[in-house]
Amino acid sequence: MTAADGKVTYSVDGDVLFTSGKTYLPREPMSINFSNWFIDLPFKGERSWAMKVDWMYFKSGQVVSPDDAAKAVADFAAAGTRYVNTLAGE
Repeated sequence: MTAADGKVTYSVDGDVLFTSGKTYLPREPMSINFSNWFIDLPFKGERSWAMKVDWMYFKSGQVVSPDDAAKAVADFAAAGTRYVNTLAGE
């Protein structure tokens, strides 16, 4: 998701899915949350699951193109960097 120039663009794997106008720009600070919703599953009781996220890239106050984000992630991977938390100071 990129919010810039009065619009929000939603992309997955470099493909633009949707672009909205400034009516839908974030008006409050946002957070990043990963969650699964299991609805109407055929079993009851204890359950467990594993969520795997390949990568999530965030650069505060800057517009980063999908290609530049993918390159930054590839550079981290090439350097053997598996995890960097830059959100703690936000």
